Amino acid sequence: RVRSGGSPLRLLILGEGSLRTGLENQARELGLGQAVRFLGFVENPLDYIVRADVFLMASIWEGYPNALLEAAAWGIPCVSTDCAGGGARDILGQGAVCSPGALDQFTRALRAQIEGPRRHRAPATRPHDIREIATAHRDLALGPAR
Repeated sequence: RVRSGGSPLRLLILGEGSLRTGLENQARELGLGQAVRFLGFVENPLDYIVRADVFLMASIWEGYPNALLEAAAWGIPCVSTDCAGGGARDILGQGAVCSPGALDQFTRALRAQIEGPRRHRAPATRPHDIREIATAHRDLALGPAR
């Protein structure tokens, strides 16, 4: 739906799961073969997260969403479902959190992130220092240390 609005997007899907084959078939059937890439298991997903223009999490159920937390900590605009078991609303607030299965709501939130003003974000070439990542996670969860 977002691509039909003229946005030249590419979607990279990281990870493995039981839905992969069905999603690959659906992408092919919709003619999105060049726009959607399934990368499977990735040893260090943060390498992709820090280079993303937008981070999407469309889970129905999630433990605490560490990947979403990492993306938000790096300043990447995020859109997520408010999935059972997750903390998306705690991480993102109200604006970019959608009900699971609400495709129109998810599409609007994604368009708002793509078309809206760009937020400041960390450079993709920045080294992955564990102290900086831990501080960013702490600051996101608790607010900056005084």
